[in-house]
Amino acid sequence: MSMTIQSSVKDNILAAQDEASKVENAPAEMLRGLDQQIENKVNEGMFFMDQIWVPFVGNARKMIMDEAEVKENRLIGLEMMQKTMDKVVLFKERLKAAKDRQKSYADNRRNPLEFKVGDQLLLKVSPWKGVVRLEKKRKLASRYVGPFEILERIGPVAYCLRLSKDLSTVHDTFHVSKLFGRYKSARTIRRNLGRQDSLIY
Repeated sequence: MSMTIQSSVKDNILAAQDEASKVENAPAEMLRGLDQQIENKVNEGMFFMDQIWVPFVGNARKMIMDEAEVKENRLIGLEMMQKTMDKVVLFKERLKAAKDRQKSYADNRRNPLEFKVGDQLLLKVSPWKGVVRLEKKRKLASRYVGPFEILERIGPVAYCLRLSKDLSTVHDTFHVSKLFGRYKSARTIRRNLGRQDSLIY
């Protein structure tokens, strides 16, 4: 079966195709003189009809697209880093405020430990470990030994004590944190103790 197409129908089809192709071929017609229509924007690339124009030949397209993706990820990373840094600064400020507050509380409650020459003090020995031991370690060892008399003050926080003969191997200078209590001499304490009628024993 062969079909014969009349020339008038053929002409109508060709005319309809020409009209339809005018709109579709508009970008193709615009490609003529393309180099004049491409805009070169500084540091952004080449643009055609407000879209980036990347040559398909070679690795230029792949490099540009990869770099654009990396830049986007880098921006996300920079934003996250900036948020993290802001939080770190906020934490540091809050920690400093809390530290200052705690220090002011401690300073208000802390009494400076100052002793006078001639005072009788106990020497704290319980936490000492290592080579120097003032007495044998046993289950219920005393925490303090003494009392010892202060001979002189050495600097703002150290005192020289008169130690007994059995402690002659121990250095006689101690930090304030190792000293405890303030007593008058043992003789005065004994003299003041006596029986009083007003007290019930």
